[in-house]
Amino acid sequence: MTKSLGVVMGVAVTLAMGSPCLAELPREEWKAAKRELDEARKKGYGFGSAIKAVAVDDSKRAVRAIAGALMRTPDLSRDYERAVKAVAAIREPAARAELLQQAGRGKLGVRYLFCDALLRGEPSQEFVEELLRDGEPGLASLAAQALSRSRAAWAGAALSKRLEELKESKKRALVRQRRSLQDALAQRQRAAAKPTEKDPRRTRTRAPVVFHSDDRELLTQRLSADEILVLNDPEYGDEEGARLLEGFLDEHGVRYSVISDPSQLPQDGVLIGNFSAKFSFSGERSPLVQFVRRGGFVMTAGQSWAPFGIEFRRSGMVSSARDGVLIPGPKAKDHFLLEDVFPANPLLRVRWEQALVEGYTVGEGVSLVEVDPAAPGRPSPGSTFARLRPRKVRGVIANFVTRGRGAVIVLEPSIKPQRLAHDEAALKQLVLNFILAKARQRAGKK
Repeated sequence: MTKSLGVVMGVAVTLAMGSPCLAELPREEWKAAKRELDEARKKGYGFGSAIKAVAVDDSKRAVRAIAGALMRTPDLSRDYERAVKAVAAIREPAARAELLQQAGRGKLGVRYLFCDALLRGEPSQEFVEELLRDGEPGLASLAAQALSRSRAAWAGAALSKRLEELKESKKRALVRQRRSLQDALAQRQRAAAKPTEKDPRRTRTRAPVVFHSDDRELLTQRLSADEILVLNDPEYGDEEGARLLEGFLDEHGVRYSVISDPSQLPQDGVLIGNFSAKFSFSGERSPLVQFVRRGGFVMTAGQSWAPFGIEFRRSGMVSSARDGVLIPGPKAKDHFLLEDVFPANPLLRVRWEQALVEGYTVGEGVSLVEVDPAAPGRPSPGSTFARLRPRKVRGVIANFVTRGRGAVIVLEPSIKPQRLAHDEAALKQLVLNFILAKARQRAGKK
């Protein structure tokens, strides 16, 4: 926490001292609410309703109880939005002062949730400006996103001020923050041109997919609609996956074409989709293999690419492991294709449906995404996973291989809608990063 933010919080605490708490629950109700919260922590689910039950107390003790539970909670993915809304409803002055203190000094997960809750209300200019300078890039980005939607008169000036401070920065994290600030200002300009009656404070502060303005321009310049191809394979029964990709690209103004048969492909470009068994990836004469040899990029699911050293094996695993947490591969933490794929917020963990405990045997290339052996999830009925020791499991979920100027990403799960918004956003971000990688290659950029 910066010194200035400490001053802001100190003032808030001083103003709140002596303010009586009028909404505290009766003793037995408070004990029941705390018990529900503790049980939710032990079970690993039910946090949304439990945090709401405690937050109704609208007091400093409620804030501290929630913070204490969050410090021992590694994953709030399913209940995050409900938890944020419950905390944002806390209004008692001393409780709000405690929220500010915890937002500045607490464990990282506590800070994310409390800052998110405060930003959805009417935060002070001082608080938001200091958060923009926070040493945790994800929190600074959270503040920028909130200001992009804020109706406060000072919001645009705060973004511009921080942007000016970062204009000479060369560090990667600060360059990324500068781009986020530019995006936030551009979003404010678009909103001003098309005003809406919807209260922006009710909108989630984390953008579902990060698509910077300069990347948008690069993509438009370097790839035509005939070179970004979405496969809708009728034999695969892939209406769901194709609609997901089409809707996502339409939403972000990316030009593309839909094809049903990849036997006739352009000289170069990007092809994304789920392929049925009728398409062969094993021989050099395969149109898809030749496409990659010429420099094409292909993202697909559930196939072996023998010429590129990717072999698909289920190792006796006929059932998926539900709820397995996904993490970057051992050598992929800072890989350019995973930029913004995994949320910076430690309370949000990524899961993709149909992710097997053991998937691809990686002959070469980079293992981008794997199942976390420390949190492999619950086995499906009849799965042999129940007899495996989690620490021995290494489930490769996404593998990346290059061949000359061509590249392949093979996913274990199908490209399809996901249950939770941030899970789907992670999949879409990987798709976008892959397309952008081709555009950057064309432009001679890394």
